[in-house]
Amino acid sequence: MEEKKFSFFSPNKYIAVIIYFLLFLILGSVFILLSAYIVSNAKGLDSTTLISYLVKSTEDISKEYNDAKILVNSIGNLTIYVLAMFFICFYLRDEIKNDFLNILNNKKFFLIYIPIAGILFCGLAFGIDKINLLIPESQNQSSIVEMIKGPLGVPIILSTILIAPFIEELIFRKCVFYFFKSFNPVVAFSISTITFTLMHMVSTTNVNVGIWFLMCVPYLLDTLLLCFSYYFGKKNVYASWFGHMLNNLLAVILIFI
Repeated sequence: MEEKKFSFFSPNKYIAVIIYFLLFLILGSVFILLSAYIVSNAKGLDSTTLISYLVKSTEDISKEYNDAKILVNSIGNLTIYVLAMFFICFYLRDEIKNDFLNILNNKKFFLIYIPIAGILFCGLAFGIDKINLLIPESQNQSSIVEMIKGPLGVPIILSTILIAPFIEELIFRKCVFYFFKSFNPVVAFSISTITFTLMHMVSTTNVNVGIWFLMCVPYLLDTLLLCFSYYFGKKNVYASWFGHMLNNLLAVILIFI
């Protein structure tokens, strides 16, 4: 049998994961800095001062700089997610297609499972958030709320509801569960839950260790529920994506109520 040669353009879960972490942990900062220079020049602000406000969280900031900060974060965030959507869907195109075909071939199961699992997850996640009302918001959550209410609110909302959940489910469920398929499912559940939580908490650095771990709790519990949705949904990414999307939609609606 002829050995299949590696091609950078072929579907590849490993490349998709590498690109995801490069974009969100390294290149994301580059896009934010570039956005800061563009916005500061356009608004006649000092770029060094604006960047310092982006790096460290502070309440001592003028409205002009705060508005510029929100705009910079919005531009950077949208740039990252558009690129992530393109590259990750490109390298995981087979999984996206196969899971969709799986739904078409198992209509009776998925027409019942996906709505019920989605609504159940959304309800449980909402309950978890209410129980944890005394826990401060993470920096990630606070930043999203600011961007949703900012000048680029509409594209940020679309990204939050549709794009972010789809990308995250592809990476943290579809890829992680595949990488650890030879292990006990508990391993895949654990790795998926921990990595997802850390990615959402990596920007929160202005609190003590105890509070930081408390902030992790809602992410850990929500992600664990998403793992169950995915695993018992025949490992179909659309099953967990629907619940994730529904939860983010509810969160956005509550911001404006």
